[in-house]
Order: sequence, then structure tokens, then C-alpha cells
Amino acid sequence: MRELLTGDDWEDMVTTLEQSLSNALGTVRGEPRKVRVLGNAQAGLVWAVGRHFDRTTGAALYGYDRDGLSVTNQGQIRHTPLPNGNPESAQPVNDTAREPKAKLPTVALGIGSQQRYGSHVQAAMPDLPLFWIESGSIENSEQAMALVANIVASVERLQRDYATRELVLFWTTANHVALLAAANLTTHVIPKLKFMERDHAKAAYVHLSMP
Repeated sequence: MRELLTGDDWEDMVTTLEQSLSNALGTVRGEPRKVRVLGNAQAGLVWAVGRHFDRTTGAALYGYDRDGLSVTNQGQIRHTPLPNGNPESAQPVNDTAREPKAKLPTVALGIGSQQRYGSHVQAAMPDLPLFWIESGSIENSEQAMALVANIVASVERLQRDYATRELVLFWTTANHVALLAAANLTTHVIPKLKFMERDHAKAAYVHLSMP
């Protein structure tokens, strides 16, 4: 079991990552580029790369899983959120999330398999309203981008219906798809996002700050 980067080690890695990408590629705004992300690192590092090359940069992202399967956002709309997402994809899990017409300024959102990971997520944030988006099996770019569109549409609904301004995100599905999700969950979609990753060695979720 590999050690999870957290705390100061995580901060140092993210800073180094940002500086290295900036030094290697310079500005990415408005310039078409292809960025390929390979490896089996923790999901937070993949998310950080997606944040750096968000959908407004014009970068076509390619994420690869451990078997070489790739997903990409090539050709997506850049300056508006993804269309055709299902805003009802995020379903309430606990009683706090089911309160009708409640104002929920901060919510937790799990993405992946609730059956497999839901109890761990609820234990990590027992006092927050929890919603969940089932990801299912993701085998190609179309399925990956459909999931991302559902995430974006669902987060927009949380803002609209519950006045949500902060999202505590638990990513429990494929790491290479996290690359595309991060590129689309910009501050235009949700003003504040806290990324949570499970530290299996400690059997707990930890917050990883993002660039």
C-alpha cells in the first residue's frame, strides 16, 4: 500500500507540480495543446493537474488508467458548462440532504459507488448533508464526459435549489476520469470546493488543498 501525500508533503508536491507545468508549457490560455496524464498516482494529484488545465485553457486532456485505457475531453465546449447533464443525478443520502427547501450552504458529494464507499464517506462528514452520484463502469470518453456533465448539472442544481456555495467532494471512482471532472468543476460552477481523499493506511479521509 503506497503512502498518501498529505500535509506539508502534499503542499510541496502541488507547488512543484504547478511550477513545473508553468515552466514547461508557459501560458496555456487560448493555446490549443494536448496534455497526456499517465500513471497510477493518488487521485488528488490527477485532480490538481485537471485544475491547472481547466476547460477555459483550451487544453485537450487525455487520462490513462493502469491498463492504458484513455478518456479525453477533446472537442468539448470551452467557455460554457457542459450541456445535456442530468441535474437529478445527485441523490440525497442522509436525512439532512432530504430536508425540503432547506438552505444548504455546504454539502458533501460522493461520486462513485455508494454501496462500496458510502459508509466511509458518511463517517468522514456525519454532520453534512450528503448527496451521491453513481458513476458505474466507465469504458470510454463518451461515458466519462457524460458523468462529468451530470456532475456539473447536479452541482448547478444544488446551487439553485439549496443555495450551496461550498462542495466537499469525495471522488471514489476512476482516477483518470478525475482529470476531466476537475477541468470542468471550475469556480464558475461552484465557488469553493474541498477535495477529500481516503488515506487507506489510516482508514480516514483527508482534505487536500488544491491550486
